[in-house]
Amino acid sequence: MKQDQYNNMTPEQINEKIARILGWHPSPGNNEPYLLCGEWRIKSVNPYHPDIEWFDKRRKDELPNYCGDLNAMAEAVNSLTDAQCDQFNDILWDIMNGKKYLWNGSAFQYAEAFLRIHNQWTKPDA
Repeated sequence: MKQDQYNNMTPEQINEKIARILGWHPSPGNNEPYLLCGEWRIKSVNPYHPDIEWFDKRRKDELPNYCGDLNAMAEAVNSLTDAQCDQFNDILWDIMNGKKYLWNGSAFQYAEAFLRIHNQWTKPDA
């Protein structure tokens, strides 16, 4: 089954939804001079000053390509709890039509399962 047959989100929309779930957010605007308009940020640890609030920042087009990169999806899956991992495996099994080896799934299939766990998968238009 081709992805456009069961999903009406673009890869960019899917990547953005996963990024938001993982903590990436667009910069609030010009009130933060160290962030450019359109940049996205995520809270992280400053290796030199752990007591100071620190943000990694990227342009939107530099966010991970969750739909096309299994390494990016591995990071996303690593954020799941044990219960969510069980749910992820069950959903992935269904998406892959019961194929025995889940590690043969595509990054897109992993992204779909991840978004379904978080109730962020958009249903196709009827």
